[in-house]
Amino acid sequence: MNSNFYHCVFMKGKTTYRIRYLLFFMCIFNYGKAATGEGPTGAKTEGVSISGRVHYGFLLAHHPRIEHLVKHTFGFEISLSRKTDGKEEWEQYYRYPSCGITYVFLDFNQAEIIGNAHALMPFISLPLCEGSLFHLTLRLAGGAGYLTKKFDRVENYKNDVIGSHLNAAVQVNVELQCQLTSQCSFQLNTGLTHFSNGSFRTPNLGINNPSVSGGFSCQLSESPDKKVSQHLPSDKKWQADILYAFGIKELYPPTGKKYCAHTLSLAGIKPLGHKSRLAFGADLFYDLGLIQNFRTEGIVVSNAGKIIRGGLYAGHELVLNKLCILVQAGTYIIDSYGEDGRFYHRIGFKYLAGKHLFLNLTLKTHYAKADYAEWGLGWKFYRSKKS
Repeated sequence: MNSNFYHCVFMKGKTTYRIRYLLFFMCIFNYGKAATGEGPTGAKTEGVSISGRVHYGFLLAHHPRIEHLVKHTFGFEISLSRKTDGKEEWEQYYRYPSCGITYVFLDFNQAEIIGNAHALMPFISLPLCEGSLFHLTLRLAGGAGYLTKKFDRVENYKNDVIGSHLNAAVQVNVELQCQLTSQCSFQLNTGLTHFSNGSFRTPNLGINNPSVSGGFSCQLSESPDKKVSQHLPSDKKWQADILYAFGIKELYPPTGKKYCAHTLSLAGIKPLGHKSRLAFGADLFYDLGLIQNFRTEGIVVSNAGKIIRGGLYAGHELVLNKLCILVQAGTYIIDSYGEDGRFYHRIGFKYLAGKHLFLNLTLKTHYAKADYAEWGLGWKFYRSKKS
């Protein structure tokens, strides 16, 4: 194991670091032990597992300004999960996935420039292929990340990647699990961990860390009995969504002024089944940051129409009960600025808070460059059952 990684995690020359990790491991194992005991209703929690693995990867040079920072990275991850039993009908659609929370530590091997990353993320593991000895799953995780080093105009100007300590963290993993005993298994994974603040503070090129990881998983309680129910046919009638969202973005140079951006979106949603939907929609963007972009080019904005953009998009929604994971790609049909290219993209979440009301959190980008995070409220319209 890399000596820098060992020194950073276990030594660091500071007692507080060692105490912090000791307390963390104690909390994890105590929580895992408690999870196998009696719950408040007297029912025993089933299907609880704890796992740990070591990461080895590298920083991805997705932009020329990152190339000088590319090095091999090291880290570890500890996860606590529970196998679903099909009590909720959506769990049966996905063949009884596991849900849990994971802590990730990454050493970017550049202590003075990028430092280390800590992330705490809820996750879901979706079975792709299951056998008696081998299991293949897709794990999706998202949460909060903390980077120990950020850009500073004087003290850390070489970090032209991240402008804030606190960031969103996203992880996608393909996991191969080999069952060693009835309670213990070996895991071999490959995936990507991403950190970004959504251009709330510049610079924000984002950190992409592909890695391979390996470790062991231990089941702390018996697997639950799988419930099977007769599935109702899915409603495949068209739906309509209307959404208002806003975001705050900071333009270059770093530590500059922040600007508000607004989104109004209309979409037609076509369910394909219980798990999947297609989306086709139109967007209207009112981006006050474009005023400064025009000003930088010596253009005076004389009317609001200059900073209004319009676009059409298509996308896909993965439905996990009330939560939707969405991916969209769009093209501008109205754009006076034009320097960001013709296409824009979205990735994020929608959460159905009621029958009609939903919450929205998406990241709007131009290819790999974040534009702003969209925080919004929406309303879903359903076709009448009589139609």
